Amino acid sequence: MSVGRVADRYCLNPGRPRQTWHVVIETDEKLPFKPGDSVAIWPKNHPEQVHALLDYFGIAEDTSLAHGKEMVPAGELFSERIEINRGPKSFEGYDLPTFLRTHYPKGLPIEEFQGMPLRPRLYSIASGSSFDKKELLVAQAQYECEHGMKQGVCSYYLTERAPIGKFDFSVSMHSPRKFCFPSSMPLIMIGAGTGMAPFRSFMQEVEIGSISCPKAWFFFGEQQEEYDYFYRDFWESLKERGRLRLDLAFSRDQATKIYVQHRIWEQKKELWQWIIDGATIMVCGNAQKMAKDVDSILARIAMQEGKMDESTALSWLRSLHHENRYMRDIY
Repeated sequence: MSVGRVADRYCLNPGRPRQTWHVVIETDEKLPFKPGDSVAIWPKNHPEQVHALLDYFGIAEDTSLAHGKEMVPAGELFSERIEINRGPKSFEGYDLPTFLRTHYPKGLPIEEFQGMPLRPRLYSIASGSSFDKKELLVAQAQYECEHGMKQGVCSYYLTERAPIGKFDFSVSMHSPRKFCFPSSMPLIMIGAGTGMAPFRSFMQEVEIGSISCPKAWFFFGEQQEEYDYFYRDFWESLKERGRLRLDLAFSRDQATKIYVQHRIWEQKKELWQWIIDGATIMVCGNAQKMAKDVDSILARIAMQEGKMDESTALSWLRSLHHENRYMRDIY
């Protein structure tokens, strides 16, 4: 396990209710990676929630508590070792202090308390592996629930609370087994929001010549071009120099919402030709919406352009998966 620090950060779309940040991290030792890899970060919980738990149990930060086979100070346990931004799964919407106050108003003895281990959060690396620093594209996660507005523990830690320049969190590398960029093959990249990250990493490597890619096509979607076209200059430069074909979908820039699957459908004839000529398809983004819609539109294209029935088209899509010509990193 290595230790990381935030070296720099800035908001890419300031003033927006849903902000996305460019975050640069450094580690205390060299951690090699390749495009498509993610960094696993163990964040620190919000100090207000930590103090709320200490107050609930009536203990001081330096009180020693059992955690597995070791004894750790209560402040460290609540800050770095257990999940406190969420309660048990059966009580969605609660953070842990709210859950305890609501369901154990008379107090729960600290000896009976069992916390869920703090899980690392994974972020796709948005910079090429030939560069020393690891750049991340971090969307501040926030959502309204029955008990008020909740903020993502790691996204807000990285963008607002982690001290700049101080080694402050544990970090490791994660290489998804089924999201490996090809070399010397045509590539179709499909991403929305922070799903842009691994494709920026890949194209940076292509730019410096460490990876060969005869041709690349990027479908990217977000809400508004004015605010959410992250790293615009980089992508436009690639397009202008003929290094990249680019199709953009900004859903809120017109009365009818347009998403990446609509842009894919508009280009179905040429896209189909790329696929039958051997192109690899890679998708990164939301699992519940974008990824499912891309699945459906690719099957539709196979039915129309490949003259397949629905069953054959779905079987063809599965075969692309098995051949590692259709890979997804979805969350």
